[in-house]
Amino acid sequence: MGPSVGARHEWHCQKAFWKAMARSGHPQVVHSCRQRCAEHQPCHDAIRFLGVIADPHDFSLLRKLATHEGTAVAALEAMGHCGVTELIPNILAALNVPLTADAAARSLERISGRMVPRSDPPPPPDHLTEDELDFWSHPGDPIPEAAHQWWKQNHYYFEAGKRYQAGRCVSDEPLGPVFDELPDEIRYDVYLRERALRFNQTPDWELETWPRHQRNLGWSSQLF
Repeated sequence: MGPSVGARHEWHCQKAFWKAMARSGHPQVVHSCRQRCAEHQPCHDAIRFLGVIADPHDFSLLRKLATHEGTAVAALEAMGHCGVTELIPNILAALNVPLTADAAARSLERISGRMVPRSDPPPPPDHLTEDELDFWSHPGDPIPEAAHQWWKQNHYYFEAGKRYQAGRCVSDEPLGPVFDELPDEIRYDVYLRERALRFNQTPDWELETWPRHQRNLGWSSQLF
């Protein structure tokens, strides 16, 4: 049975809250996010957003959260949002754990820009209705050995201490030429990091892009 309407609404509010804090340049966004992640029952969206704004001081917290069943998936997703090579060993290890295998695969894909090899998808469950079958999909289980081998052969392309998204370094000039090469969802996270950490040096995306939106009404819908 799925979450109630109220629970779904609360989840969307939590997700929007951190984005709004970053977009507005709220001075406490980083501190508040870290504090929310360190609580006894941390907010999963805060954990994911911590990956967007994380610095090396946050890595130990993400590793700790990845060891607990209730926060492991969110922490693995945060590691993908963070994109640093220091967290790759933790992501690779999580590929071997059924609970976190898919989240770890998606994080590695986000960082490397390459698809993690997967097994053939299993058949759909027998109890699904015809309508449910129309929406059922399963990407197959990640194959850890193949991912480990790929990283062993290609790790030298990823410099230690740098952040990577979709196989591209986003540390040196995150809003420079590489920005336009990133998928839309990743671009937005890269932008939010800059707004959160360097608000005075990062233009307001909505104000800067509005004239272009007026010329191409379908363009801004891809950003948010």
